[in-house]
Amino acid sequence: MYVTNLDQASILEIAVEGDGSAGALTEFLATDCAALSGVDGLVIEPNSGDLLVPINYQQRIIRVGADKQITPLAEGGILQSPATLAWAPAGDAVLIANAAFEATTMDPATALPVILSLPIE
Repeated sequence: MYVTNLDQASILEIAVEGDGSAGALTEFLATDCAALSGVDGLVIEPNSGDLLVPINYQQRIIRVGADKQITPLAEGGILQSPATLAWAPAGDAVLIANAAFEATTMDPATALPVILSLPIE
């Protein structure tokens, strides 16, 4: 199981014990403000096991492989503080909660707090 730590710009892994209880907590991706500042939630890609992660302070969605390599999936454009991700029912796209935190405070007329769909190949 993986969780994000917004305050520490990191991704943590929680082992799951045989009885379903939480096991050891380890750092999967160490604090990296340049890459992970604004890390906010994640989903696991069912075929590859890669993590798909919104980085809301940086207006982007990244893919993190088992090798911990980070690949951008989407950046800028209409992404405004992307937050929670969820798989679309067909499993071919990720739904993104576009929270628009910064735009709402800086220029509300440009804010787009919507749900977006990002096709995943």
